[in-house]
Amino acid sequence: MREKRLGKLAAAIRCIGRKSGATLKELAEALDTGERQARRMLETLQDLQFPLYDELPAGEREKRWRFDETFLHKLPNNWLFPAELTLEECIALYAVRNTSSLANLVDWKEQVDGALEKVGGTLPSGFSAMLGRMQDVMKALDKCSKDYCGKEDLLDALIKAMLRRVTCHIAYTSFSKKRDVQFHINPLYLFEHCGGLYCLVQSTKYLDIRCIAVERIQSLTMEEAHFDPPRDFDPEALLGSAFGVVWAEPFFLRVKVAATLAPYIKERTWSPSQCITELESGDIVLEMQTSGRQEVKRWVLGMGAAAEVLEPDWLRDSLREDAAMLMQLYTKSSATGVAERAGGETPPEE
Repeated sequence: MREKRLGKLAAAIRCIGRKSGATLKELAEALDTGERQARRMLETLQDLQFPLYDELPAGEREKRWRFDETFLHKLPNNWLFPAELTLEECIALYAVRNTSSLANLVDWKEQVDGALEKVGGTLPSGFSAMLGRMQDVMKALDKCSKDYCGKEDLLDALIKAMLRRVTCHIAYTSFSKKRDVQFHINPLYLFEHCGGLYCLVQSTKYLDIRCIAVERIQSLTMEEAHFDPPRDFDPEALLGSAFGVVWAEPFFLRVKVAATLAPYIKERTWSPSQCITELESGDIVLEMQTSGRQEVKRWVLGMGAAAEVLEPDWLRDSLREDAAMLMQLYTKSSATGVAERAGGETPPEE
């Protein structure tokens, strides 16, 4: 019991000893307790004669508790941040910072930069100069990524709800229903895919697992109810069975890919069950069990004439229909272009 109390005391000192200090709410989170217990910890620190004071920073509504600077300077250099990081560990942190679109969100970027600045202050002089060049040699390409500007508070609330396992009420823009809908969810798992953030949630009404796009969440309110994740919930297995982020009835896919694109297909893992057969011509046949009909269809269409679906038949039929519509579209647009160049007359139909 005594060791536990000392651990709580040390955690409180580290929390308040941060450059930003700590609000009562932040202290409670650091101690994994309620605000009443956090207030008692503040009283304990004052009783122990710690040089503690509070202030209300401009523009903020909550007081922040801080230690006198002279007290912090007297602490051993590695006491507030006792873990000594290796160069490899620091490089890994900076690599995540520079290549993850999550870490580049406006509010999170400031938090990550602040943390790395603190880490940098504890490193040997040679490390700091080397890590300072990370920004010049490694960067995430955010082309075609989704815009989460203004969603920082919502993302923060969503992650806290997942960690605390709290049910949420959300307003969500449904593309399929072409309107905003409202429902209750148990948020389970946040992940990034192709520049977008998605969340696996459980519907409290139907108890099924769904995938929602974070940018379409218009509002999120944490409720008082808590939940336990489904016992059989395995996000990696669930997402591994889908081609992208949508899973449904699985199907067997066989695609023949021309030699010109074969190297690009072979260097990626498209499914845990995939099998690639190389043909004498240099073409390859990719086989896999997958799901998400529209995502697979868009992927095949993206390869144009370099890809031919061999199975299933319904996908071949669907692609044939799309090809006919594309032919009609471009034949019409081509004829219109000829007419415009000829003076505006449309050629007669044969």
